[in-house]
Amino acid sequence: MGYRVVRTISEAKSVGRGSPSRDSGSFLPEGAGAPQPAEPWKAILAGGQARFNGMADIGSPAIVTYAFAPEKGAGIQRAVADTALVAGMHAGVTAAETAAGVRFVEVDADADPMISVEYITDGSGWSWAHYPSVSTGSPNSRGSLLMGDTMTDFSPGAWGFEILLHELGHALGLKHPHEGAPRLDTGLDDSAHTVMSYNRMEAPQEAYRPFDVAALRHLYGGPATLDGVVTHYRAATDVVVAKGTAGGDTLIGVNGVTVLKGLGGNDVLIARAADDRLVGGPGHDWLSGSDGRDVLMGGRGNDTLGGGSGNDRLDGWTGRDVLCGGGGKDLLDGGGGHDRLNGGLGADTLIGGRGDDVYRGGPGADVFDAGRGHDVVVDFDPREGDRIDIADLDLSASEAADRLVVTRGDLVLDTGTGTLTLQGAADHGHGDWLFIA
Repeated sequence: MGYRVVRTISEAKSVGRGSPSRDSGSFLPEGAGAPQPAEPWKAILAGGQARFNGMADIGSPAIVTYAFAPEKGAGIQRAVADTALVAGMHAGVTAAETAAGVRFVEVDADADPMISVEYITDGSGWSWAHYPSVSTGSPNSRGSLLMGDTMTDFSPGAWGFEILLHELGHALGLKHPHEGAPRLDTGLDDSAHTVMSYNRMEAPQEAYRPFDVAALRHLYGGPATLDGVVTHYRAATDVVVAKGTAGGDTLIGVNGVTVLKGLGGNDVLIARAADDRLVGGPGHDWLSGSDGRDVLMGGRGNDTLGGGSGNDRLDGWTGRDVLCGGGGKDLLDGGGGHDRLNGGLGADTLIGGRGDDVYRGGPGADVFDAGRGHDVVVDFDPREGDRIDIADLDLSASEAADRLVVTRGDLVLDTGTGTLTLQGAADHGHGDWLFIA
């Protein structure tokens, strides 16, 4: 992922991949003339988990935070960005946002940025960047974008800007066309087709080229996917906020604390590994937490909420909602409507709210709310510590025990405003010890 400048002409090198020409900056890859992919732009996809939306469908838009490394955090052979590199990076992220469905948000260096930008001062003149690496089990990605300190001009139209676009391409998940498989044919392996090429034209490129645009849109969709989406950074609290539109939006959080608001439409909101807040709003929304203590609020509509690991709070609000707590001690509240609640692992609290709800606590000592409606618990097991919360019924534990009726192997509690059925629980015995008053 390196790029070096020699006498204003890039001299690129990849270990074990041929040799550069010092007089022209051209590069002849091994296997020149090999069959091309049917879609040549696929030759610059790094593949695997090298995309910031790795926990979502490919083509989903992504919000990416970046920061300029502070002097106090500069390591060996590093230097902080000057005004030229800062301005160049601002222009570079604008070029990427124009090409594909990525939104860059500049944050403070201590806000866990996804890309950290600085100079490398080892004297080699090389520049390089990390690929992203994201999956459902590892949602955060941290990498560096290092520009060689032999360059001083990163403005559009300068060679430094083309190289910055090249490194930013790596940071988004693009590879060199002469490395790995597939590879571009030499007739297409130049910067007129892709800034990821080592074969540069006579003048610097000022924007991502056709293969770059196609590859980035394959990874992140087109720029229109984020039309109308508003993002901003709250520096005082290190929180990134993203607000969707009246349509159906896909919003994925960042490394640090994120607030995602879907507003109208059928939205997909996905958190990363912080204590995030996701609000679906009107529409049939799909909300997914991850690591951390997340708050998920479905809003109006038939929503699906998944907490992930951590001690999460899931509120369905109105509609026929599906709530899945995942790992941790979760609080699930269906709200209005006929909801399905699954606590998952851990000692969870399940509240159906209004409507006829179905509870599944999962492993652990779970608490089921005896509220309004005709609710059913499908896996009640007092041996695991499962209990019934009757605090809202104005009943004592003994009074509630007197209302229990055995029906075809089930225990049925008359709540006064409905029933709570504990499927298959009659054999476990019953008494006032089942209840939390």
